[in-house]
Amino acid sequence: MNWKFNKRIIASWLMLVSLSACSCSMLRSAIVEEDSAASGSMCTDALRLNQQAAGCIDIATVEAGTYTKVYCVTYRDDAEPADRWLIDDFYIIPIDEDPEMELLADAKPLCLDTFYVVLTSPGYLRE
Repeated sequence: MNWKFNKRIIASWLMLVSLSACSCSMLRSAIVEEDSAASGSMCTDALRLNQQAAGCIDIATVEAGTYTKVYCVTYRDDAEPADRWLIDDFYIIPIDEDPEMELLADAKPLCLDTFYVVLTSPGYLRE
């Protein structure tokens, strides 16, 4: 193959990679600017953003032993009431903690990152 041709392919590929990295960083900065309370945990930030996008106005967080329970208390009038982000309970467990066994009976894994495991269970089980 022609070296000049290979240089064009490599240059095009590098341009594409650099532009995609740029757009990702712009997207991330837009999200962080919109919600300056980003925690650094992909799972917890995504959970909060999905609940807000579904229409949740008031998100409850309850510390309970080795985990934090998160659920939507109030949502907008135009939100879909059957949306799982609005009606399910979510449990955030630090990655280095053992979850409580009764929590595992009804909960299913939703997300895992370097900081937390997020589990979900139907909201109708809420006490």
